[in-house]
Amino acid sequence: MRKLIIAISLLLLIMILAFYWASNNLIKRMIGTPCNPHIEIEMVNFNLMDESFNSELEIIRGHPEAEYYREYGNSHGINEDLFQFIIKYCISKNLTIENQLMAVVLYYDALLYDSLTIADEDIKGVSLYEVKKNRIIHRLYVRNEQANFVEEENVKVAVPYISSSQISFYLENYVFADPQNKSKILLWGSLALEIEKNPRKYRVPLRFEVKPKKDRVKK
Repeated sequence: MRKLIIAISLLLLIMILAFYWASNNLIKRMIGTPCNPHIEIEMVNFNLMDESFNSELEIIRGHPEAEYYREYGNSHGINEDLFQFIIKYCISKNLTIENQLMAVVLYYDALLYDSLTIADEDIKGVSLYEVKKNRIIHRLYVRNEQANFVEEENVKVAVPYISSSQISFYLENYVFADPQNKSKILLWGSLALEIEKNPRKYRVPLRFEVKPKKDRVKK
């Protein structure tokens, strides 16, 4: 009996370590990591909907992207409680969620590390990555002058994975007129791990948008 208990305990430990390794490597493989990044794990306060939620994030600092300086916030592993809190926030802002969500990106009008607090008024855009059958669908909502989130229909596209360059494209061309000193905060749900097991199922060409809006006025 003692040997059986030890064997079960070891098996559970291996499963926990495997889940942690898979969730962290999923983020690195799907979004990519800047060369020689400076990564810090910090407790961040999400102060949204008159509620407060604390969670650890991996914050990538000190890596300029082209001529711009930005910071990247990633889920420190898969945190389903945080993810559900963010889904609740999206619903409170009338963002339409049509299918299961695997990830959410917050486009933030400040450097994350300055305050380690996420405030509603500084969230200027939200990307949703939904899963519909064998497609990962990207959808982008941008805040207008009335502080309402409006969907950008022409960037509703199927993608094979979540790309850092894709997120940067939306940040620069749709969310911010001045893309300097902004943050991208990527939050994952447990569905992302299921998708990683069969990536070929979701293989499509990576597209940023269907029809560029040359006359679009940036917010």
